[in-house]
Amino acid sequence: MRKYTKKSSMLMIVSLMIMLFSGCTGDKYSNANQRGKKDFKVGMVLYNAEDTFISYIRDMVDYYIELYEDEAGVNIELEVLDSANNQALQNTQIDHFIKNGYDVILANTVDREEASMIIDKVQKAKIDTIFFNREPVPQDMKKWNRIYYVGSSAEEAGRMQGEILVDAINNGLELDKNKDGKIQYVMIEGEYGHQDAILRTYHCIKVLEENGLNMENLATDTGRWFKKEAKEKMENWLEEFGDKIEIVLANNDEMALGAIEAMKAYDYFNGDQWIPVIGVDGVDEALEAIEAGTMIGTILNDYDEQAKCIVYKLYQCIGVNDLNINISTQEKDNYFWVKHKKVTKENVNTVKKHNSILKK
Repeated sequence: MRKYTKKSSMLMIVSLMIMLFSGCTGDKYSNANQRGKKDFKVGMVLYNAEDTFISYIRDMVDYYIELYEDEAGVNIELEVLDSANNQALQNTQIDHFIKNGYDVILANTVDREEASMIIDKVQKAKIDTIFFNREPVPQDMKKWNRIYYVGSSAEEAGRMQGEILVDAINNGLELDKNKDGKIQYVMIEGEYGHQDAILRTYHCIKVLEENGLNMENLATDTGRWFKKEAKEKMENWLEEFGDKIEIVLANNDEMALGAIEAMKAYDYFNGDQWIPVIGVDGVDEALEAIEAGTMIGTILNDYDEQAKCIVYKLYQCIGVNDLNINISTQEKDNYFWVKHKKVTKENVNTVKKHNSILKK
């Protein structure tokens, strides 16, 4: 049975009441790997269920858990809670999983620096915990040997963004419209201070400069990973800079797509008037934008492989070690680092076909 709790104004109240009134079982803090046990409860918290990429991971985790249940000879109840970008709410949700004897927790933290408190709680409760997509601080990961991380390298994503642009220029893309010897760009970042946002931005520009491009930043601001907020930023920049903008770089696809929506409202992508855009994640709408020519590329953040790694480790945490789950990422020091892939017009159809098969 799958339970997915959507965001609602009552969720905080419900979580708090669970904390106050849940009964305690004598075995609630035992390790999930119990001899002869067949029924398991797994709790999953999402920093924000409205994030398209996170929703992809959630759906694939659910799919792979169910796919391997019969082979594993177990029953797994997965409960998914939306933290709605509220760390206090997420903390109550973790407490709910602990108090109700969940066997494994899958955690996509709102604030990576709060992972330390979560780790302290799950260690005390002896509940194996798999963090994903939002990496805890490395020293926190060292607190206990039964916490794990599944994700991808933000540095790699940033570098690949830069490489897409370098390749496009080498293949004839002309960006320096005003012939001043510089490429004027705007950067739409994720959350302020978020590690992935910082690393993706830094390494993207570093690669461009390493390849001899003279980059001039017209503006950088946060879209907090979301399309609507990025659209508003881009509208402001179009009013301020207009055709001075020669490239739009975004830390994820949702924000890249928001920038495209803003530009369309200003009659860009109509005839020869356009500004190249590059994102990260490889969500379906971004792949369609690449086909349409409104994006020149994105970086596939392999949600399928990440979900498989999560489920692979989840089954190990409950004592099932012999499943034939075909993952391509090796575990090292409790980490699974999933590789990115560049997506451009040349290979977008292949990626789309792969994604369509996953969603059947």
